[in-house]
Amino acid sequence: MNEISENVYILDTLKDVNIIIYKEQSNATVNQINEFFDYMIQISSGKKFHVIVDLTQSTLPNAQVRNVIRTRFSLLQKSILSHNVVIGNNYMIKVALKFVGASMGMKFNNYKSITLAKQAIEDEV
Repeated sequence: MNEISENVYILDTLKDVNIIIYKEQSNATVNQINEFFDYMIQISSGKKFHVIVDLTQSTLPNAQVRNVIRTRFSLLQKSILSHNVVIGNNYMIKVALKFVGASMGMKFNNYKSITLAKQAIEDEV
């Protein structure tokens, strides 16, 4: 549970809406992705939320992991108010996100840091 709560947690609450951080790990597994998503659902308490996905430490996942991520995000689509992705300076992840987002019918806002992503959410609220 400690690994999960270090990688998925509430960063802040703005106007009673949580901003949840989801830090994807390098070489993520299907089991890890499912545990992280289950925990994200748990801490959201059934309320709508903003998510900041930090991909700065991740590697490109295999097809099976990509499919689980796609499915889990699709199931949460009605609960997530905005999809914000931290990619740092990784251009390859930025390109991959455009394809993933298009295939899921979702728009991801890309940022270089968690701070910039949080600031963008604050500016919208």
